[in-house]
Amino acid sequence: MATKGEELLTAQMKKHRENNPFPKNTFSREELPTNNKVKNLEKNRGKEKSTTIRCSLDTANSLKALSDVLALGSMNDLIDEMLYSKIDELTAEQKGEYKAMKKIIENKKKK
Repeated sequence: MATKGEELLTAQMKKHRENNPFPKNTFSREELPTNNKVKNLEKNRGKEKSTTIRCSLDTANSLKALSDVLALGSMNDLIDEMLYSKIDELTAEQKGEYKAMKKIIENKKKK
């Protein structure tokens, strides 16, 4: 037979469980929107050589957190998305200069 204290505790626990709020809308990471541009790049890219980039630990942590929040597959996808977004903002003159500089850098790497 339960004592009065046990009954009170059981009643309080039951009340707590009944009043426990649950979210009205739930979602999973798979349901989050993703950028189709990045997905198309992955398909077209195939296997590329990779390199490392040095940055501060804080910057690396921020990139990782942003990549996780946006449900992107890798750091490369996040950086690609940010690059293409920034390139889209360039003026026509800046885009031309960017393409020329990129071509020069790529040609230096080939030698």
